[in-house]
Amino acid sequence: MCVAGMCYSVGSLLRKGAKAPVDGEAVSAVRRAGAIPISVSNTPELCLSFETDNLVSGRTLNPYDTLRTPGGSSGGEASSVRPTPRSLL
Repeated sequence: MCVAGMCYSVGSLLRKGAKAPVDGEAVSAVRRAGAIPISVSNTPELCLSFETDNLVSGRTLNPYDTLRTPGGSSGGEASSVRPTPRSLL
């Protein structure tokens, strides 16, 4: 999903430094609904791997334990979500 003016490398060295020229369709739709996109996250190179690691941004690490990774192709998104404290579960 492209967010105008934000990084659009998709983890590829060939696209390093690229910025999205316009919002993608999904981003345009959520903007029309009143949302304000505030960031983009890390992805595997071209979103083609099972691990969120690439040569542009490196590996996404768990923000609570940097010896671990949130893993998966959506690891960048996973690391940006604040977990529910165990006391509330």
